[in-house]
Amino acid sequence: MEKLVGNKDRGKSSIASDRSRRAEKVGRFAVAAMFVLTPMASSAEGNIKDILGDAIIECRGAIAWNDGSGTGTPRVEALQIATTATDDADRIILYAAEKDTTPQDAMACASGICTSHLATETGATTSVLRLVRGLDYGSGRVQYDLDAAFTIVSFASGSMVAETATGRGGFICDAALPTAIAAGE
Repeated sequence: MEKLVGNKDRGKSSIASDRSRRAEKVGRFAVAAMFVLTPMASSAEGNIKDILGDAIIECRGAIAWNDGSGTGTPRVEALQIATTATDDADRIILYAAEKDTTPQDAMACASGICTSHLATETGATTSVLRLVRGLDYGSGRVQYDLDAAFTIVSFASGSMVAETATGRGGFICDAALPTAIAAGE
């Protein structure tokens, strides 16, 4: 009987370990695919102000990513958001390092939902973000909650494979974001 229980527990441990490895793999795959499927920036493109213009709102925060099943240990990634500091702004850039940004990184936004899509001959990516206004810290600083989904579709060995990562995070911005970019409380 003890032997069966031991094997049963080992099986559960193995399943949990497999899920954790899978979540880590999806997270690494998602980050790697962003760089593989997005053309690398030239030095002229690696500046947020070159892409969006001079007046910028910057936000700093992090997202905890999970694989599509929501199981496993989340992978936390420090990221930044930038947008134009105008009332009619409708684009953001979500980035880890400014030097790696390109014009293709800009996401189109409407009513607090931002999306981007990129297709290549080997696959495609789709990113969807939802920003919701949270606390107002005064001095213009505002906190936002973020929900995100990132899907990669690749065609390996003649078959289509889809990997999804979802995430939740929070950002503190230098100023309130325009209404096209962030939904109200």
